[in-house]
Amino acid sequence: MAKRFTDSSKWDQAWFRTLTPKMKCAWIYICDKCDHAGIWDADFPAMSFNVGEDISRQEIEDVFSDKIQPVPGRAQYIIKAFIDFQYGPLNPDNRVHKSVIDRINMVLGRTLQGPNKDLISPLQAPNKPLTRTLKGPNKDLRARTTKQESPFGANNLAALWNTYASKTTALSGKNMPTVDLEKFKPGQPRFRSAQERLAFEPSESYWTDVIERIMRSDFCRGKNDRGWLADFDFLVRVETHVKVMEGKYDSRGTITTTNTNWARVFGDEPRGEK
Repeated sequence: MAKRFTDSSKWDQAWFRTLTPKMKCAWIYICDKCDHAGIWDADFPAMSFNVGEDISRQEIEDVFSDKIQPVPGRAQYIIKAFIDFQYGPLNPDNRVHKSVIDRINMVLGRTLQGPNKDLISPLQAPNKPLTRTLKGPNKDLRARTTKQESPFGANNLAALWNTYASKTTALSGKNMPTVDLEKFKPGQPRFRSAQERLAFEPSESYWTDVIERIMRSDFCRGKNDRGWLADFDFLVRVETHVKVMEGKYDSRGTITTTNTNWARVFGDEPRGEK
């Protein structure tokens, strides 16, 4: 019988709390049935039988898109935060950790380097998707798969931040801080930080989601004991985007913007909690 850690606080987290009972059972099933490296051999008939309701591949991928990643060419998924949560920094001299590393190597076809610094070297094949994955020390197992296209760079990320920040009002009535793009240059610590985050999360849509959630957060817009406002430097810290996507800065309600027609400004309705 396999034994492993479980996060009992998930019942208090917005992403889990708002799931339907069926999808809560599905998530617990995936976490229980995955192997020691967080890889689940997808068996949807078995999942449906055990949960007691029909569950499709599409439902799982839609609901848990930020929690699991399909393994290219295999009927498998990897739980993105599993390794970091269960083991912390991997040590190849540890027999159990070595087994995890070997399993990742076999399934993903990449070379893990320990202890958890640049754990997986990107593997790029002509005319195939480029998959970015782990970074160390396992802080961010939020792999994204993107098509080979013009890269979304640090300057693009800063400009995206400015687009949202310039149209979002802090709780004090001030505008959210923006980046002086003329002074945002390669070699600066914030520029390097942006490049490092993008090396493992290259998707523009992902960063759009992160920034939108920051702009909807009362805490990030000044509802804190210091009246502090989130800025671009906060965005490109090592763990910020992970915590944001886990809902650690979420607040109830919607934001106030200088243009309340969010759909017209950003092409989408605000997705704050109801």
